[in-house]
Amino acid sequence: MAFSSVVLAKPQGSDILKLANPSRQQVDDCFVTDPDARNLLQNLRSDHFYYYFHELFEEQYKLGEEGLTVGDMSGGHYSMCVGAAELATKFRKSGNKVEAQMWAERALDHFRAFERLRPDWFNINSFVAMAATVLGHNDEAMALFRDQYRKQGRKVDEKETHRFEAEVTALMNESD
Repeated sequence: MAFSSVVLAKPQGSDILKLANPSRQQVDDCFVTDPDARNLLQNLRSDHFYYYFHELFEEQYKLGEEGLTVGDMSGGHYSMCVGAAELATKFRKSGNKVEAQMWAERALDHFRAFERLRPDWFNINSFVAMAATVLGHNDEAMALFRDQYRKQGRKVDEKETHRFEAEVTALMNESD
């Protein structure tokens, strides 16, 4: 199957609000508008966004496993890292520290595998930083969070860094 380009639609106005709780069709329509590209990328892109926006993190993790089996190494590890990191946070919030630690360790493993393939991709860092926090690796978590700015060629956003610090402090305090 050949296609000339993938056209990404930029959400406008009220479309941004729809992204807070999109349907599967809205995710498809919003991110991939070329029909051939949509068919090709549906399981690897749209499902990832769908599972993330609907907080279906186990399904997101399994999507990554499927990606690995069909050779999508970076996409597979990315989905598995994000799904595992979100599950670690979810279980930590609920007080299930054993499950939280297991998922956090998986997130770090998949981050390392992803990082070998895509060392400059930045938006995975905030997820894995939260997983490092769940494991009590606070210095590593801050280093991972801050490293996303290096990958973007930007200076560290101290306001966002403080927001992240407050978020992880709240997570650790509410679940102790």
